[in-house]
Amino acid sequence: MTARICDQMQLDALLSLGGRALSDQFVADLARCETHFIEALGVASTDKRQGLELARRALHELRGIALTVGATSLSRQCAKAEALCDLGHLQDVVEARAEILATCDALTKLIRDYPEGTSL
Repeated sequence: MTARICDQMQLDALLSLGGRALSDQFVADLARCETHFIEALGVASTDKRQGLELARRALHELRGIALTVGATSLSRQCAKAEALCDLGHLQDVVEARAEILATCDALTKLIRDYPEGTSL
């Protein structure tokens, strides 16, 4: 995982406009996508095709959130894992899971700890 989680100027601009309510929404959206991704991999253990489709959807949404806040590293990780889902490479998606979730956790912490009313 890279030390730079996101474009701090982009995140600062977004969160300075929306305040705590917007940062709380981003945190909730990240958590929901992470949960859907984890659940999808569980489904894939019994129904590979369905699980990979659910994982691809969760990753796609997660990638959109990442792009919104300038988290390009997370966006690239999700795009790569989405492609692996499309190719049916379940084991590779499972292997990408830890890095994706670690980056999500770091981004969540950054957003949660965002100092309201100040610049990052």
